[in-house]
Amino acid sequence: MKRETIQTAKAVSHKNPIPQAVKIGNILFTSAVLGQDPNTRSIPENPRDQVFQAFENLKAIIEAGGGTLDNVGKVNVWLKDFDLRDSVNEAWVKYFPADKPARMILRTGVMPEALIELDAVAVL
Repeated sequence: MKRETIQTAKAVSHKNPIPQAVKIGNILFTSAVLGQDPNTRSIPENPRDQVFQAFENLKAIIEAGGGTLDNVGKVNVWLKDFDLRDSVNEAWVKYFPADKPARMILRTGVMPEALIELDAVAVL
């Protein structure tokens, strides 16, 4: 099976040697996606803005891999504070308006200023 590394300037790249996503055959696996602005590399102070930016970055990476959010089968949502669930649900219905993927929400502390982290698996 063909293996391809996916990178796009429309989402923030990792500082570590980690690709934004890996596509193997018709399956796309994203790495962790934060709510960082891809132009400034800053993380919004407003928690809701950070959540929506994370979803926007996830969308950009999946599109760079040749898919759409309709191809996503599962998203893991990592939250620093579970009080963000309302913002996540608001973004969820915006970015997945029809058939929603499976989802799991877990607690994280990846970076002090990062309140959300996403990863997904999509079948293209």
